Amino acid sequence: MKNSFVLASLLLVMNLFAADIDTAKSKLKWKGTKVTGEHLGEVPFKSGSLKMNEAGALTGGEFEVSVEKLTVTDLAGSMKEKLEGHLKNADFFNVGDHPTSKLVITKAEKGKLTGDLTIKGITKSITFPYTVAGNTFKGKLKFDRTKYGIKYGSGSFFENLGDKAISNDVELDFEIVVKK
Repeated sequence: MKNSFVLASLLLVMNLFAADIDTAKSKLKWKGTKVTGEHLGEVPFKSGSLKMNEAGALTGGEFEVSVEKLTVTDLAGSMKEKLEGHLKNADFFNVGDHPTSKLVITKAEKGKLTGDLTIKGITKSITFPYTVAGNTFKGKLKFDRTKYGIKYGSGSFFENLGDKAISNDVELDFEIVVKK
């Protein structure tokens, strides 16, 4: 009986310090650049939670996004549909085989997070800044898409691309809202 009470108390305390994110209010915006310009879009969160210590400081977390639902926001009509389709095919994210991507926070310091970013089944460590205001966490990160097997249009792998070259770096802006 005493062991059951201790276990129940421990589970209750653990749950007090884990907070699910509001996937409807949380936003992940992306920007990809090329020689002739840039494209913008969003990727919706599928799930996520943050872990905090007893003082309320962030200690970890995990997020999953639905790459299969990636959208382009700077184009409309058939051009939008064409680019979304291309980003979802094997040249880029191959969402048929890899419908989601994930970030697991492994270290949290004031203003800086380190985590394991998984894209197309490939995991790499990444460090990036963040801020917090109330129940909202914001930040920016940049990753090299070629390290995740996305080499299409990269001047690092293909010659004579001219104005068709696409930057290796993809920028992400996030706003994560924790459920109250």
